[in-house]
Amino acid sequence: MLLDEPTLGQDSRHRQIMGDTCRSIAASGKVVIAATHDLLWAKQYADRTILLAPGAIAADGPTADVFDDVQAWQQCGLVLPTWVKEA
Repeated sequence: MLLDEPTLGQDSRHRQIMGDTCRSIAASGKVVIAATHDLLWAKQYADRTILLAPGAIAADGPTADVFDDVQAWQQCGLVLPTWVKEA
């Protein structure tokens, strides 16, 4: 399943439903790919994260590792907000 910004415009309950549904589908052996700017949702529900920089992949791996890779975020011209790190 391929999702593009699945949490856009969703309240917290529907964000949770979307995440739980994606996990359930993945647990059944299917692939779920979500393109999102929702860092909190990705951190909570993604097993693997691919961080895209202009023209390159800045990081690819377990979500916790990618969120800890300060250099990869800098390569994208981004600083991971403190509120995401602490969540």
